[in-house]
Amino acid sequence: MTDMCPGFYVSELPWSASYGVVPLPFGQSFAASVAQGELLLRRELDNNGPAIILGYSGGAAVAGNVADQGHRNIIAVGLIADPFQPESVTRNGKFGVAGSREIRNTKHVKWVWNPRDMICQADRNSPIRTVADATARMSLKNPDEWKNDLLTRITKRKWQEIRRHPLDFRALVADALQAKEDVESYLDGAQHQTAYYNRRADLAHWVMTQ
Repeated sequence: MTDMCPGFYVSELPWSASYGVVPLPFGQSFAASVAQGELLLRRELDNNGPAIILGYSGGAAVAGNVADQGHRNIIAVGLIADPFQPESVTRNGKFGVAGSREIRNTKHVKWVWNPRDMICQADRNSPIRTVADATARMSLKNPDEWKNDLLTRITKRKWQEIRRHPLDFRALVADALQAKEDVESYLDGAQHQTAYYNRRADLAHWVMTQ
């Protein structure tokens, strides 16, 4: 997308973009990877700001978190397929699969989403939310980190809220079937990758007007 924004100096963060066993079997957990990305981004902003920060998927988690924390050198932030996209963006009962995070300390924010992408538009009651919570610190490189996180979530009930009665079998089956479809669409790349190709120009135009 940055090729559509002439005149800008582009700096890509050398963060791991890891989700436990993806792309490497012994990679960092998603939470640790995002924390690393945030540290690198803040360092880049300290040394080379002011800047418009952009992120896609896990990169949107990094950029969005730093924008929410605030930094004097952030002009604006653009987020594509943000796994923490807040419910307030669409108000359709869907939001990021990892949770709903508002951005309070950066004035100019633009989200770009695909309504069928579970990463940024997961159903409120999707069972994929529980999977996202349980795997946030998944890592074969640091299994104790993962184990301790799971124990904390279980003992302190630190899970995203799923508003389904356990005996509402019809709704639970519908949720499971939708989750299956969402995962299949994610894995084949149609909704989380290909669908954004034609949405790049919209974000590029926004960047050029900041």
